[in-house]
Amino acid sequence: MKDFKDKITEIETEIIAITGGDVEDYNEWAENANNRSRVESLLKQRCELLNDMYQCTAENLERFSQINNHLTDLTTQAYDRISDVDYFVDNYMIEYENEDRDLESWIRFIYQGEESVLKLDDDEYYGSNFVLIIKVLTELYIAKCQENIIYARIDKHNPDDGRSWIDKPLLNWKDILNKIIICYAVHDLTSHKAYSVPDLLRLNSFVCESTITFQSITQQNGTRFGPDKKTRTPHIKL
Repeated sequence: MKDFKDKITEIETEIIAITGGDVEDYNEWAENANNRSRVESLLKQRCELLNDMYQCTAENLERFSQINNHLTDLTTQAYDRISDVDYFVDNYMIEYENEDRDLESWIRFIYQGEESVLKLDDDEYYGSNFVLIIKVLTELYIAKCQENIIYARIDKHNPDDGRSWIDKPLLNWKDILNKIIICYAVHDLTSHKAYSVPDLLRLNSFVCESTITFQSITQQNGTRFGPDKKTRTPHIKL
């Protein structure tokens, strides 16, 4: 495994040369498209190496189950929240038939300092600077407007419908994970983004946020347009 660790160190050194090594404040590296492209390529290489090193031990399986359950619960909360609010908003909208409403929820991992990344017993085994690289991952997906791991609307179906979202790289451990219904949020992080499974197990700061938007569009004489003509209006956090 020394060759894997040496390669991870080499990749992360190149990443940090672009992103900087500040673990507290957000850096501006991701505002540059060339930086984003190069760093994302390096992060994907690192992700593959860490997944190759990952061992699905009893302790890691327990932690995987814990974060999977937590993200499943957050997803249910995101969808239930907008469904519940929509029920009460119906009464309000009776008096404002020419207005439109929009209900949204999302779940994101947020980096709030070193406490957002768990320190685990096998940190040394991987040889990765998990805190800094997970911060870099967060900055990358914010810059790409891909920070949502769940995005819920009143007209969207909850993807956690009983199926298990097992896909690469989790298929490598399908015989061990077959009793776990893997939620979509875990699938998004490990299949659509460059978070390795060891990264996933260390993520420790998630936000579930919902907004409701009311809007009406009017002409100078006060005439209202119908709700099909939409524009962006300020959100009210629930």
